[in-house]
Amino acid sequence: MKIQIVILCFCMMCMPIPEAKSQDDCRYFDGTVKVMSRNMYPGADLGLIAGADADHLQDAVQATMESVIQSRIPRRARQIAAEIGKNKPDLVALQEATRWKFKYGNRRMVLDQLDLLMEALQRAGEHYKVAVVQNLTDIRIPDLISYSDHDIILVRVNPQLKILGTETRVYDALMSFPAMGGEIEVLRGWASAEVKKNGCRFKFVN
Repeated sequence: MKIQIVILCFCMMCMPIPEAKSQDDCRYFDGTVKVMSRNMYPGADLGLIAGADADHLQDAVQATMESVIQSRIPRRARQIAAEIGKNKPDLVALQEATRWKFKYGNRRMVLDQLDLLMEALQRAGEHYKVAVVQNLTDIRIPDLISYSDHDIILVRVNPQLKILGTETRVYDALMSFPAMGGEIEVLRGWASAEVKKNGCRFKFVN
């Protein structure tokens, strides 16, 4: 019995000890990160409204609504969802993801590009979640129309992908233009996500 115990202990002492995997050790990461970037295009030029005086504001809003509807925002959201489904990127950067609200005829319409895209992804069986939303230009004309602009980062739902933190900043240098007796300031900036994939950290910036 004593001999057996000695041999067993000796064998255990001689067994190679596996190297501990560091929490942030990129040696275990093949370096592959698939990303995608798309400008979603709001569907209209805000200059139509900005350049209108009080007498022509209603006509400018009507022209803007027509342009937005003709740009087929729901259809374009489905097309982007199909592209995401085909390529399966780990991270998706979206610019000018807008939300329009207006009354068109007898209907109150809300066209939210992010909501439409996420719904299309869900219907297609593609699993993504919103990592960060940056709120940018917001314009509201009471009883007529509202517009809000966002930059967004989506991340694929995957146990190997983790969002550790996010950050957004607006640029100091901004553009503004006269509109409706005042000024409209167009906000632009960047959004980032601190990401870990297979133990390796990196930053993704939109």
